[in-house]
Amino acid sequence: MSNPRTYVARLRRRAECDPESGQVAVGVLLTALMVIAATFAFMVFAEAVDLRGSTRKGADSAATAAAESARSTWIETWLRAQRSAPVGAPEDGLYDDRAPGDDRVHEDDDRDFEYTYSAPEPFWGMAAVAAQPTAATYASRNDGGTLTKYLPEGGNRISVSVHRGKDTASPQADRFVPHLGGTSSATAQVITPPGLTCIPLPNGTWSSWTLQCTSAKGTATAVYEGAMLVWWDQRAFEKMYTITLDR
Repeated sequence: MSNPRTYVARLRRRAECDPESGQVAVGVLLTALMVIAATFAFMVFAEAVDLRGSTRKGADSAATAAAESARSTWIETWLRAQRSAPVGAPEDGLYDDRAPGDDRVHEDDDRDFEYTYSAPEPFWGMAAVAAQPTAATYASRNDGGTLTKYLPEGGNRISVSVHRGKDTASPQADRFVPHLGGTSSATAQVITPPGLTCIPLPNGTWSSWTLQCTSAKGTATAVYEGAMLVWWDQRAFEKMYTITLDR
């Protein structure tokens, strides 16, 4: 069948010239039309399936990338919020005005210090909000998807929705369904490792001390000068905080 329209026209002329075969021609004509319609429907269906897969990939990518970005910001913010002070320091905390790496001698440098632990969860919200541009970027990388929902949630979650639309590629199917569109959602969660505990390593002084965090997922350290975080093992911390993806 080189051209469906030409074939249908031939059947119509045959039915007009030969009344006795009219009923047969009409049946063949209807069958041909059904086959053509089914072909067009299959073309549209195939494009819709491809669009759905691309949109889902965009949602997964956006949620995961946002969670990864938020995880780094979250952990660093949490570590910077840990509190320490020389034993007997004033309550206002104004006991060290030096920047990290400053070599000036301070009377508290070799003193013992007190450490106060801060839990990580309160710092999640700001980190998750700050990761929204990352989600939008990764959504657009998957065939021009658009981020239509970005929602930081409790439990260290980020939920996103991504929409993608496209013109129908098949010229024949375009006459029936000129445009296709679809939306997919995904939720990524950063899992706090079970059994997380953080304590300073022995023999540290106010001038230099190390915080060691241990959990069922491993161990990671952060180094401080006074109350200032100067280094943290980003890879080890991120390895402890795994990311899961739900649709």
